[in-house]
Formats: sequence, structure tokens, C-alpha cells
Amino acid sequence: RNRNWRQIVHVRIAITDKEQSDGLKNIDKLFDNEGMLFVFDKEDQVSMWMEDTTIPLDVIFIDEDYNVVKV
Repeated sequence: RNRNWRQIVHVRIAITDKEQSDGLKNIDKLFDNEGMLFVFDKEDQVSMWMEDTTIPLDVIFIDEDYNVVKV
């Protein structure tokens, strides 16, 4: 694990129910350094489904300490 490695990623932040519901719906393209961050009130097991999303997605779960816990 190399903790000195850094990558800048530009994200859309989904906080409200509507933002989370819309997600990346109808987005045709994301660049390699773009994504969406879903912010939840508490840590919990969640399911993700992106309606009308035509681009391939990777889902990465991050805990409150900013550690990747699941890909």
C-alpha cells in the first residue's frame, strides 16, 4: 500500500434525495478523473442501481475515515 500516491478526482456530490435518486442518469460520458460521490448520514450497507445510465461504472465504498472498504 503506497499512501504517498495521490490522484485528483473531480466529483459531482449527491447529498439530497433527488441528487442521489438522479445519480448519473442520462450522463453520456465521464472522464477517467470524474465521478460522483454519494454522501449518507451514517455508515450502512447500501445498494446502488443507476437507472438510465449508459456508461460503465465502478462503485467504491469509503468509510467515515476515508478508507476504501469495498470495491
